Amino acid sequence: MKFSNLLLFYFILWPSLTYAEEPHDASPACARFRVHLAQELPAEKVDDPTLRNRPFTGELEKAINGWKERIEFLQDDTERARWLQCIRQFVFLDTNKNGIPDWTALVDGRPSRTLFPLDPDIDGDGVPNLFDPDPYDNTDGLPHGVIPAHLSLTGESGLWQKKLWLDLGILAINHTDEHLADTLATIYSTLQLDSVRKWKREVRGINVLYAFGHRSPEMEAAAYHPTANAISIPGRGGFGGNHLSTTQKCKFASSILHELGHALLFGIVSSDELREKAVDSGGWNLPPISNNNIWSPIFFESLNVQKAKVVSDYARTNVHEWFAESFAAYIWNKEQSSISDCQQLHHGQVSKKLKVWFETLLTRAQTRTL
Repeated sequence: MKFSNLLLFYFILWPSLTYAEEPHDASPACARFRVHLAQELPAEKVDDPTLRNRPFTGELEKAINGWKERIEFLQDDTERARWLQCIRQFVFLDTNKNGIPDWTALVDGRPSRTLFPLDPDIDGDGVPNLFDPDPYDNTDGLPHGVIPAHLSLTGESGLWQKKLWLDLGILAINHTDEHLADTLATIYSTLQLDSVRKWKREVRGINVLYAFGHRSPEMEAAAYHPTANAISIPGRGGFGGNHLSTTQKCKFASSILHELGHALLFGIVSSDELREKAVDSGGWNLPPISNNNIWSPIFFESLNVQKAKVVSDYARTNVHEWFAESFAAYIWNKEQSSISDCQQLHHGQVSKKLKVWFETLLTRAQTRTL
């Protein structure tokens, strides 16, 4: 997220997910995401000639065609062929034979080099992949409702992990970095703001907090990943220490509000409604949408109307970022009395039309379980 033109947030700008399992090859065709570090990915791959001409799902084919001119590795014939050959080894796998493919190459609405688990329980043992110490072996058995040992944090971070899990249903886990108690505490207090807690438990758009080593508070304070229902944030390595200053906590809280805006958008806003409000309240010049697709390319053009009033320069990046930036500014200004330590961090004011719309969305979110 961008704070006062200081930070950049790459969730929408880059076609490849940055929370991916990093492959050993410097230029991989594709790589699978590892949901936790306690278990390595299976080494075996499918090498079946019958898969070479097997058609992909219509959704994936449509996405490849729609994003071909916008995603670099799809533009190059050789790279695209390598990618197609690679993903064919995985997208037809169905370990537990339940009709749900183990992996998908369509991540966060776009073709991706990162294959994310499509089946939430790949081995079919009744334990979700994230909670399963070995998500590819169905001999496991774990009690429900507790944080399993392979994901448990220790010390003060562990205490905040438990509070987030028990009170808000959000699981914070380490991946390529270690969570800090200060960041988890800041997230907890942000989610307890009146304007957030009333709807957060009903809109299950954020279930996991990943700590990733590549996250930097100077460049990427956080990123929301709809396919994973997750937010990735910097950890100890990203912040370069064990504690955050008051300024860092304030900026980080602001970034979390931005990501909550993304989660709210994907949870309850249709593409038609988003287009209508962006045109009417944001000054965007958008053509009609032929189908209900929140990932439509029209939402990824920059705002070229210079006189349009937006809360930040970053809000001009595209419609998704305009919504998230506006939502964060709206909540921040509304909750000033609850975040008195952060008075030095200012946000632009949203228009009356946007305030009315956001209030409608928050009311809608409180009455829906998605």
